[in-house]
Amino acid sequence: MDVTTGEQTAAPVAIVGMAGRFPGARDLEEFWLALSEGEDCFSTLGDEELRAAGVEEHHLADPHYVRRVPLLEDADRFDAAFFGMTPREASMRDPQQRLFLELAHSALEDAGYDAFAVPGTVGVYGGAASNRYAEFNIRANKELAARAGALSLDIYNNNDYVASTASYRLGLTGPALSVATACSTSLVAVHLACEALRSGECDVALAGGTEIELPYGHGYRWAPGSIYSQDGVCRPFDAKANGTVFGNGGGVVVLKLLADALADGDPVRAVIRGSAVTNDGADRVSFSAPGVDGQTRAVVEAMTVAGLGPGDVDYVEAHGTGTDIGDSIEIEALTSAYRFLAEDGRPAPASVALGSVKSNIGHLGPAAGVAGLIKTVLCLEHGELVPTVHFTEPNPKLNLDATPFRVVSQRDVWPGGGERPRTAAVSSFGVGGTNAHVLLEQGPAARPGTPADGPELLVWSARTEPAEAEVRRRLARHLTWQGEDAFVDTVSTLRGGRTAHRERRAAVAGSARDAVALLSGTEGRGVIRPAEGAAARPVALLFPGQGSQRPEMAAGLMGYDGTFTETMRRCLDTVAGLGLDLEPAWRGPHAAELLGRTEYAQPLLASVGVSLAAMWRAWGVSPVALLGHSVGELVAAVVAGVTGLEDGLRLVTARAQAMQAMPAGSMLAVSLGEREARELLGIADGVVPAAVNGPRQSVLAGPAEAIAEVEARLVAEGVQCKLLATSHAFHSPAMAPAAERFLEAFDGVSLSAPRIPVVSAATGLPMTDEQAVDPAFWAGQLTTPVLFGPALARLLDGQRLTTLEAGPGRALSTLARRHGADALAVPGLGPAGSDREAVLAAAGALWTEGHDLRWEAVGPARPARRISLPGYPYQRERHWISPPAPTAPQESGTIVPEAERPAAVDTHGRPAAAPEAAPVAEATPPPVPSPLSVMRWEELPTGTRPPRHRSSVALALLPQDPDAARHVTAVLGRAGHRVVPARPDSLRSVLDGLLARGEEPAVYVHALAAQPWPEATPDTVESQAAAGVESAYALVQTVVRHSRLRLPARFLLLAAQAADVSGGESVNPAKAALAGLARTVPLEVPGAQCMLLDVSPGTDADLITQQVQEPQWPA
Repeated sequence: MDVTTGEQTAAPVAIVGMAGRFPGARDLEEFWLALSEGEDCFSTLGDEELRAAGVEEHHLADPHYVRRVPLLEDADRFDAAFFGMTPREASMRDPQQRLFLELAHSALEDAGYDAFAVPGTVGVYGGAASNRYAEFNIRANKELAARAGALSLDIYNNNDYVASTASYRLGLTGPALSVATACSTSLVAVHLACEALRSGECDVALAGGTEIELPYGHGYRWAPGSIYSQDGVCRPFDAKANGTVFGNGGGVVVLKLLADALADGDPVRAVIRGSAVTNDGADRVSFSAPGVDGQTRAVVEAMTVAGLGPGDVDYVEAHGTGTDIGDSIEIEALTSAYRFLAEDGRPAPASVALGSVKSNIGHLGPAAGVAGLIKTVLCLEHGELVPTVHFTEPNPKLNLDATPFRVVSQRDVWPGGGERPRTAAVSSFGVGGTNAHVLLEQGPAARPGTPADGPELLVWSARTEPAEAEVRRRLARHLTWQGEDAFVDTVSTLRGGRTAHRERRAAVAGSARDAVALLSGTEGRGVIRPAEGAAARPVALLFPGQGSQRPEMAAGLMGYDGTFTETMRRCLDTVAGLGLDLEPAWRGPHAAELLGRTEYAQPLLASVGVSLAAMWRAWGVSPVALLGHSVGELVAAVVAGVTGLEDGLRLVTARAQAMQAMPAGSMLAVSLGEREARELLGIADGVVPAAVNGPRQSVLAGPAEAIAEVEARLVAEGVQCKLLATSHAFHSPAMAPAAERFLEAFDGVSLSAPRIPVVSAATGLPMTDEQAVDPAFWAGQLTTPVLFGPALARLLDGQRLTTLEAGPGRALSTLARRHGADALAVPGLGPAGSDREAVLAAAGALWTEGHDLRWEAVGPARPARRISLPGYPYQRERHWISPPAPTAPQESGTIVPEAERPAAVDTHGRPAAAPEAAPVAEATPPPVPSPLSVMRWEELPTGTRPPRHRSSVALALLPQDPDAARHVTAVLGRAGHRVVPARPDSLRSVLDGLLARGEEPAVYVHALAAQPWPEATPDTVESQAAAGVESAYALVQTVVRHSRLRLPARFLLLAAQAADVSGGESVNPAKAALAGLARTVPLEVPGAQCMLLDVSPGTDADLITQQVQEPQWPA
């Protein structure tokens, strides 16, 4: 054996995430429970179970028929919609591919990553057992197979696409290598992934394998001399071992270079120190027999690469099949390798523990290696060695007493924390001679959990409501077990390590205990939910005016949020430079008294408003409009860029000082409309309307005595009124001298047109550029009423907006909420002492509505620390095509006659089993749509129908011909749609604009082919195809790939000369191709509907309108 033993250590690789589904274990938590308790996870099948699975009576009567097999729960089920598959595709796809995809997603989530948005380049390395699903379950039904299409069947059922399917569905752009080395496939995949990481081919790598044995739910017939166990029990290394049992399941691990994992705060579950792959070559009895030399070289090379010797290894997870020849050769090879590497050639007897997971779950073929790897990682993490099930006494043929190995027969402590970490090895050997060996050690001690320093926002989501409820239940259980140490890291991992699905929820909690109470509440109290029909509506910021101020408003955000802290400090310093110290009025002992003075209240309100706006924008909220009340309008001007921050604060301070210098006065809020309020003006001299806040919410201003007289009169008449805590009669003629003084403050101030639209409360209309740059406009506001109610109505009417109050109190949010159901009003700050909780609740309200926030900007900067959280609860449904029923009358799901079975050899080099029935047999296979489109014409009854989508948006690609465009627009209008035109090159931007306004289209119309075209010729057919089926296909792609859509897509294809309706019409071939697209879209896009209508000249417009209004489109 020619092996160099010098220092050749490789860069260590971290296992940062794992996922597995095994017999008797739906997840790794259940897997560890089964391992630690020494459970045999096989199922013993009764006669009725076997009959239901399609096993013939002669097998049941056969004394050599073995009924013990390791089954996988939900092998026939899959969450197709979650992974963007149609039910048809899911049922046609190899269930092993589906299982690998699901495990890849679960493993990435276990690593703390959003599986659909992993940063960096992600490679996928994996494989599956020989595909028998297509042959036994699909192609055995000749009619179904013929209609399915050869290309689709090949893609869905070819092991070449195991890795690339995962890459495609998850959007991973690194290498995608499907590995096939029989039983060593998944551990070879781990080796290849480690090498790819070290060479820089990818930043993250997935590796694993899957196997689902078909026919499913069957036993097997034992024959003397076979590798199968005679009694269905797998006993590695035991004196009673008599063979192996193949089972079902799979696993995937997530790998990163250890240095990268530590830098990124990943959960390092174990470290791969080295690995090696060899082949036995010709030095063995037969092709399918194992070889001592090849296995020995794999062990020696891996340990050499890892820089480890026999004395460094505590445990070996062996291939351990329970066969005489396999176990004997493996022990001989391990012993030879350890003696070769030992300094004196004699490693200590019984110094290395030995085990095999096949005793628990059987032989998982291509997934066997990763199953052993995952078991070993769990042992390293828990510090325990788990029993090899069914081991009672060593097989004497192994001569274990003369080796360094002892079989673990009972649960035992695995000591750690000494001079070296716990270290283990994993072996996996494949038929054909490809051997893999991996060296592992326990991961570095996890950093302590990030301590909580106040309220936190938990966010979670799912695609469906039942899944969301299960996510919540799992989170509550997780936090119950993990406690306070994991609370903050759970929060951060949920934000940055999970996909934001459409069913979003949030909660603000100060501790893990509080979070558990909120998550477990049966009534959902304290859980932030989206409003009915919520969408990511555009946000408008509202800035309150004087009267809303309070001591310490937003002070709780100082030190918590970096952007707020920096901006607020800059504001305070700017005003201090003007000779006014705002700190005593904000956080001083006499703050309440000082805030009663306008000269303090207004600059402090402006500082808080500007700082909150900066914070929200840093958090990812981009306002589309601004509206302020009184001095809040000047704050809006600063945020909109009308002035710079320093100039804006100088103006606010000058405004406040000018108003403070005016004679005292009073203001009275009354529950009267504007007209009724004006009728009171004759009651007392000097009383004028100062504000119109809503339909029956007005404010009067005037001398204190006059206001008192009006108040007494209104109280006597039963009108609600309230004296406001102000010192002056603002927004009245009494402020005229202050307005003149304020006008002088604009000298040297540069004003610009607003970069964000502002609705002015001075006019109730959008602020014009001319008004924004006119100092007189700003000065005049001091003497005129605040028309906040009309301005709010102008802002919200006809638009679905979210208003976010950027200041203390909830007054403006209350006014916005009363405006109507189309507006969501979010208050920004709550009572004193709840600032952090309030802004987090507001962030939660925005996120649950559909806004994607920049979580990395929310709260203080903390060291990155991802943790493993409960995975997504897939809502699996049965997607399985059963074999055809036999020609003779029998129970549905019986087997194909023996003479008709194809001869085959499977992944393990053994004869393939018969193509018997699937898990749940069906009397007839589900119909599969033909890949060919066939035109079918039906007579529809005439008459009028009410529009299904009245006043809904139709995003339309209209024909270039103006008359044809008007015709299409008229048809859609009569059907109740509001047409929004677009061009192919502007489609995405128009759609984004609609979604930003909360107007998701009800239907997407392609009408470029709705006008007559010249006869197709070789010179024109290419351009006509581009305007026809190619642009229609681009429309479909643009829509279905848009992440913010919440409704199933409905496509309407309008064309002239697309079909010969009457039997004598000319057909344009470029348009005729639209029929195929119309047929294909519903099959390939989950939930989508697509209809092609011929609108050739002469077609009755009412009939077209009626069809567009059809309540149920063809699916």
